[in-house]
Formats: sequence, C-alpha cells, structure tokens
Amino acid sequence: MFLPFTTLHEVIALVDRTIDKRRTRAEMLLTEMSFRAHPALPAHGYLDQLERLLFYPAELGDGLIGSTWFGIWLDTLGRWHQTLSAAQGGASMLPPPLDLDALEDLAGRFTLREEAVPDFIRAVVPPSHSFRCPVRTGAPQRPGDRGWETALHTAIASADNKVPGLARVINRCITHFLILDDVAFRSCSADRYLGLVLLSTSDQSLIDIEESIIHELGHQVLYRIESDTPLFKSKDGEETLVLPWSGSKRNYFGFLHACYIYLILMEYYEKAVQMHPFDRDFCRERLAFIKSGLAGARPILLESADVLTRDGVALRDAMAGQMSDALVRGEVETA
Repeated sequence: MFLPFTTLHEVIALVDRTIDKRRTRAEMLLTEMSFRAHPALPAHGYLDQLERLLFYPAELGDGLIGSTWFGIWLDTLGRWHQTLSAAQGGASMLPPPLDLDALEDLAGRFTLREEAVPDFIRAVVPPSHSFRCPVRTGAPQRPGDRGWETALHTAIASADNKVPGLARVINRCITHFLILDDVAFRSCSADRYLGLVLLSTSDQSLIDIEESIIHELGHQVLYRIESDTPLFKSKDGEETLVLPWSGSKRNYFGFLHACYIYLILMEYYEKAVQMHPFDRDFCRERLAFIKSGLAGARPILLESADVLTRDGVALRDAMAGQMSDALVRGEVETA
C-alpha cells in the first residue's frame, strides 16, 4: 500500500529506524552539551533528564523518544545550543526543562485540544495553524472531546478491517491528533512536527474521518521515507503545477506528495467500495474522482526529474507505473 514498501512490516521498520536516528541524535547532543556546558543552561531538567530518558528500558524509552513532543523538544534544544555556540548569540528559544512525568502523560494521550499544547510546540506548528487559546494548565476536558476520541478509534478500527495490520501502522506513525474547530483545512501535518496530525471537526461521517487519517498517514510515511532516503535535491520552486483534484497550485515537491497520497487513497477506496457497510455510493464516487485526477496528474508528474535524487526518480517511476496500471485496467475514464 505504501510505495515503495510491499508490506506494512516495512513501514514499521522505517518508523523504528527514525526512532533509532532520533535516539542517536539525542545521545550526540547530550555528549556535545556536556563537553560545552553553557552557563545559561539550568543545572537541572535538561542534561540530567535527557540522560535519564536515554537509559529507560527500550519498550518505554522508544515510545517517548518517538513521540512528537520529545522530537520537537530535542530539535528546539539543539537549535538553542547551536545558536549559543555561534556568533549570533542566543536567538533561538530554550524549551522548558524535560519533565519525564509530563512527557509520559502527553505521550499517552490520543487526542488533544489547543490548550493542552505547550508553547515550545506551538512555536513550530505555524503557518499550518495559528493557536488562539492560551495555555491553561489542568484545563477540563471539553464535552465533545470524548466523542471525537471514540470516532477516531472507530475509524481506525474500520481502516484495520479493510487493511489488516493498518491500525498498528497508524498508531506508530501518528502519535497524536490535535482536534481543532473552525479551521480552513480538514487535516494537516508537516515533517517539522512529525507524528502530530491536526484534524478539523468538519468531517461529517466515519468515511470522512477514515480518509483524513489515511491521507495524513500517507504524509507521515513519506516524511519518514525522506528522512531515511533523500528524494529531493531541492524542495523549493515556484508553485506552478495545478492539482487535478482541487485546482490548487503546487511546486514539484508538493505535487509529488499529492500524487503519493491520492495513490494511497485510491487503493483504500477500492477496498472501501467492497467492504464499507455504509456510504458505498459515496465511496464509488470518491474513487472515480480520485482516479480521474490521477489520470490527469500522471503526465505532469513525469515532466520533470531535475529536482529528484536517483531514489526520488525510482519512487516517481513506481508511482507512474501504478497510475498506468489503473489506466490499462480500464478503471480510469480519460476522455
């Protein structure tokens, strides 16, 4: 389901590698900061807590190290150390001390609202979303939160019924859902806050929620592929390529990402048409819409390779092959 992978086990192996890399980066930062202890760094809550976490048993430590919160905390501390070591001085934000009890609590929470998100995490999420609610420690849970958590669990179980083993992949790749009201998007994620998915409450049905989860899961897998095997020489460029599904413009990086996601959604809806107990007419219409867009996207995807690495070209060609297979089967109307 996830190009260039053939099994869900390979996706899990990819997640494990990204956790191992983060652990190594944490060990390197701990060592570097121990050698170059800066007087601005408080005596407690940073190096001592980081060292303690790195000695946790693997079954507990990997879950915390792989969480969105620790990843952002580590990156923020790394930038702070780097700017203090450079001539420009301490321009970067120092994250709060590492509170392992709070980290375990956050890592164990499936859904969150804005008030539960710490400042140092809010700092990296924009422009995806600009937070409006102030942090309120110990704020009571909103009445609707339980309903959304139940809906997410149900959607994941439904996805796992269509693709056995998918629930484990979702739970490994996506560590948290941030539930947001009155936002312009259905769902959103980025590699700078890996593992966190922003999810709008605008979804109106179970299959809508399933699509949002599968959509963002695809991005999460592709982010990890890119961190493991560079696909792009450059992610910049003018946004001149038109997405057939929405009419929005993207650069080549964004266009390939969109094609990757819609290929995954095509495979998912092919299963949903056969297995989803409700909304089958909607699933058929959605599948036809996705496939029609993929037919239009294929020649655009093949137009340029100058921004791709050799591995990026291999992925693009595999994606184009899947698009061709759909056309050959006569499942896409090209007229």
